[in-house]
Amino acid sequence: MADTSPQTLEQLMNNFHAAIGKEALKDIMGKFRAGESIQDMFTALWNVQEAHTYLTPQLTSSKKSDEEANRLRGLGNDLLIQRDLEQALETFTRSIMAAPHPDIMLPDSQRGKSFETLSLCYARRSAALFELQMYDLCLLDIERANSCPKLQSELDDRKKKCLSLLKKSSFTGSSKSLEEMTSIPKLAEPSPIMPCVSSSCKMAYMQEKGRHIIAAKKICPGEVILVEKAYCCSLSSERLATHCSTCMRECLAPLPCPYCTTVVFCSAKCQHEGLSRSHWLECNILPTTSSLDMMASFNNVFKILERKSCSEWKTILHRLDERNAKYSPEKRGVNEQEIFSSEDFDLFYSQIPNVEERPSGDLYVKCLISFVLVKLLHLGGRFFIDEKGYSLSPPEEDVLFIGQFLYSNLMKNSCNGFGVIHFKCSLSPFQIDKENIGAAIYPTNSLINHSCNPSALPYFYGRHVVLRAARPIMEGEEITIGYCRGSYLQPLENRQIYLDNVYQFECACEACDENWPTYGELPGELEVKCAVCSRGVSEGTLICYLCGFDYTGKSEDEEDRKIVKTWKEALKEVKTANDSIQNITRALLAGKLKVIPDFNVIRKSVEILEKYVPPPSPLLWDARDTLELYFHLEDSAERT
Repeated sequence: MADTSPQTLEQLMNNFHAAIGKEALKDIMGKFRAGESIQDMFTALWNVQEAHTYLTPQLTSSKKSDEEANRLRGLGNDLLIQRDLEQALETFTRSIMAAPHPDIMLPDSQRGKSFETLSLCYARRSAALFELQMYDLCLLDIERANSCPKLQSELDDRKKKCLSLLKKSSFTGSSKSLEEMTSIPKLAEPSPIMPCVSSSCKMAYMQEKGRHIIAAKKICPGEVILVEKAYCCSLSSERLATHCSTCMRECLAPLPCPYCTTVVFCSAKCQHEGLSRSHWLECNILPTTSSLDMMASFNNVFKILERKSCSEWKTILHRLDERNAKYSPEKRGVNEQEIFSSEDFDLFYSQIPNVEERPSGDLYVKCLISFVLVKLLHLGGRFFIDEKGYSLSPPEEDVLFIGQFLYSNLMKNSCNGFGVIHFKCSLSPFQIDKENIGAAIYPTNSLINHSCNPSALPYFYGRHVVLRAARPIMEGEEITIGYCRGSYLQPLENRQIYLDNVYQFECACEACDENWPTYGELPGELEVKCAVCSRGVSEGTLICYLCGFDYTGKSEDEEDRKIVKTWKEALKEVKTANDSIQNITRALLAGKLKVIPDFNVIRKSVEILEKYVPPPSPLLWDARDTLELYFHLEDSAERT
């Protein structure tokens, strides 16, 4: 008999393997190899009867409960009395998540009983927010608790104090999302065929690289190259109660989902978007995917389905196959207006799943995951539905179609998806915390290839990714990003193993081809490009190790003297630029952010160093790190 207790995905797989035995597993694994179709591989697993017994998870309950909400509210009150304010705030939020909510899909007149427990929880959280001096958020919770007559006097008094402490400003709380209240960088001029990419870029195609993006003209350090909203995104399990499930921003006083105890939203706007789109499909399933310890990227392929029916997806994929067949490889993925749009499924669908490059073990495991996802879809009762919205038992043809669709998307996402990294910057003492909060699908950003010496860096603003140039990018040069962050700190072998395992390719960038030393292995002496051959000339030796040109100034030749003079002028500029970078870094670490003046100095200094210093060099890495630090601190300063 199958184990019905809560299990992880790994435990489900282990139980399945134990049930079928080694010989049967060997036979099944033999069907997962290059050359087999996605359809045949998924069908092969679906036809194994034991898979239905052991790979069907039990749904984890996520019911609201007055009893649990009151218990948590009591704990929060104790923490508030003890002045453990941050823990009290977190506990009150958990009580709000647990409390029964009105069905917001119904008109007010049909919502039934009053929800006193919910109002009490909001009232107590407003008290914690007041003590934490978060008066704007306190006002929002007072408004949310306004249906609690027994606390009306207390709430009115707290509201008056908030307004007084806010100096009676016109601000009385906002229902805007954190996305709306934060300034996401914008493109100066979008590309006409790639709306989320700068017109400074254009699409290119090479058989060995596929589609990629190159500079249409020179791009300066710090310039915005791409601003893209995720096609879909998912938080990691540990962030579900602290970050908005729609916009992925951290929120201190969130609104919960009215139907489950798992997710929160930063505003009514994000709550409405989540419930009308992807969260509605996952609402009663997400607690199970969390208990299964599924990665956020697995939830993304589930979210792709959103609220389209199986028959609609069949029509969509047939239409996309017909359209892509008409286009050359570089144009596949355009929508009906012949635009590469991140808002349409077309661009993601045009990406390849790399079946031929994947080892059989990877093909097999991803098929198992797809199998479990199909079972969850069926158990959730919100995807396989009839015309009236009631759950139904789908025909096997539909189940196999959706399973194969999920399987293909899972493989595409594994080599084209992105981890969403949020940075928290604080001063006095200075500290930067890097958090991987979830995963997202950025169809346009995924067209940008990897390099261990990337020309652009990603910055995340909630569910938006912003690419900025990390150094000058010349016309015709490819835009690249690092699929493994901090590649200059990792040796070649480590990078190659990671890229092959995760993305199924062998990197042949300049850093790998020349086996650049890591940052810690680079020599300490300053080098400037030789004015004759562009190789590095050390300030200590003054002799080019490649062409042998002598920069000591001993030559009597007029042309040689001009070359030496040019080189020494470059050396002087490099030293000045490096000093500027070091000074600004110290100022940034001390909390002295001057914004525009600092940015102009950093940009100019990066330009000079990239022009005269041969890579790899600690000066170049330090300058790029300072540019990245500047933008992270600027974003943090704006949010606070």
